[in-house]
Amino acid sequence: MRNILFRGKHINTGEWIEGNYEYYHKPKKYIISNPYTGETKGVIPETVGQYTGLTDMNGKKIFEGDICQVVYLDRQLNSNGKHYDVENVMIEEVVFEKGTCCFKITFEDIALYRPIGFEIYEKQKIKYFEVIGNIHDNPELLEVKNDTL
Repeated sequence: MRNILFRGKHINTGEWIEGNYEYYHKPKKYIISNPYTGETKGVIPETVGQYTGLTDMNGKKIFEGDICQVVYLDRQLNSNGKHYDVENVMIEEVVFEKGTCCFKITFEDIALYRPIGFEIYEKQKIKYFEVIGNIHDNPELLEVKNDTL
């Protein structure tokens, strides 16, 4: 069973905090609590993202809202009938879509979702991915033009 963990930015300091996410109606507040010490800290609700249960190639935890550089291997066929792999590098956001952890890319105002770890077609596989930022601290990373889909 995977640990359900959240991350959010501290309401005063802006530091990232991991733990259990809680919401209280009265008074209205959003907090993340340390599951071991019970210490609680207020967080900015828009920055809260759930842990996917996955880590990137460097062992870094991947949360909803992270931005990853994803390298796909795309199987091609040359004129001699031999297969070869081409690497396609994409910059994609981590989201939960219909209960599934996905990479999201927007191309010409159309959002495309690729479940993480799922082979897009029989010929395309993820070689590796790395967290390079998140949508709250580095939104400009998503402005990079991706060459292929």
